[in-house]
Amino acid sequence: AFDLQSVLDEAANVVKEFGVAESFRLQAGDYRTSEFGSSYDIVVFGNICHIETPETNRQLIARAHRALKAGGRLVIGDLLPNDERTGPAFPVMFAVNMFLHCDGDTYTFEEYRAWLREAGFARVESYDTQRSPSPVIIATK
Repeated sequence: AFDLQSVLDEAANVVKEFGVAESFRLQAGDYRTSEFGSSYDIVVFGNICHIETPETNRQLIARAHRALKAGGRLVIGDLLPNDERTGPAFPVMFAVNMFLHCDGDTYTFEEYRAWLREAGFARVESYDTQRSPSPVIIATK
């Protein structure tokens, strides 16, 4: 886990509670400015990309690519509108919120695919979790 120290303190409690602390590396940092480290199997962006601009997302994705080992995966969980931006309703309405309150947006799968390919990811897939209005994106290095 890579996050601010206050978030990592809570994450440490959670992974300990579930008995998986030995398989987690906790590293403090700011995702906007810090390198993530190296040789990771998985990097997860959970509801981060909608806060950022397209250029910042390109930079984040490139840093995630550098942090992953060969065959590693970047998993992106965020709100994805369809390519026409006509639905689903929640991601489209959330884009309005981002427009009003920050520089972010909700981005389409095709936008993510372009950024991921640009960064060097070999395979980009979506996976419907059946628990969210949007699929997660899984990109393999």
